[in-house]
Amino acid sequence: MITKIISIQFITGILASFIVGSISGSDAFLSTIIGTMIYLIPNTIFAFQITIHKNLFGKPSAIYFFFGEIVKILLILLFIIYISVFYNAIIIWWAFLIGIISVSKIYFYLFLLTFIKNT
Repeated sequence: MITKIISIQFITGILASFIVGSISGSDAFLSTIIGTMIYLIPNTIFAFQITIHKNLFGKPSAIYFFFGEIVKILLILLFIIYISVFYNAIIIWWAFLIGIISVSKIYFYLFLLTFIKNT
């Protein structure tokens, strides 16, 4: 299940990058890819961390989950700060944010589709 969600997030980010790139050019494409990866890399680490914890201990712990979420959010913020300090001149910020938002909000749509499908 987790690998399916990560795969769908990756595909969503790539599609968003191609759409933005076809409209605004290669710099916007690159900015959207960077935004996608800034969210996707910590999220993938978090997902595999939860999977490993579940396989070792049988069920996931709420404290472990929230700690992992905090670490994921901090990593995303650190990546954004790093990009803004060192690559500010080449990033197209609206495209960068589209990459982050497209990947981060696909959760909502996946759960909504699953809920509608199961009712």
